[in-house]
Amino acid sequence: MCSVFEFEDGVVELWHEGNRLPYSIFTKDGHIRQAEIVTNKRLAVVLEQIRDKQEIRDQQRLASPKMTLREKRLLREAATRAATPPSA
Repeated sequence: MCSVFEFEDGVVELWHEGNRLPYSIFTKDGHIRQAEIVTNKRLAVVLEQIRDKQEIRDQQRLASPKMTLREKRLLREAATRAATPPSA
């Protein structure tokens, strides 16, 4: 059983079995419009198409005998960095 105490100064405390529980307040942003959600979904599709085209272009460039070994190595390293999520 959890007990909730709200004091006159607005402070709220949650208690469970004699221990005060930490908490954070989550405010829902009610100002998001459906049009913004649709726009972001469309943007994700477009960005995915761009990424796919860039991967095809890079594979074609790597197959080209005109590129030096150094250029190919740098292109592979850049592709690896782009595919690796940043560490926190």
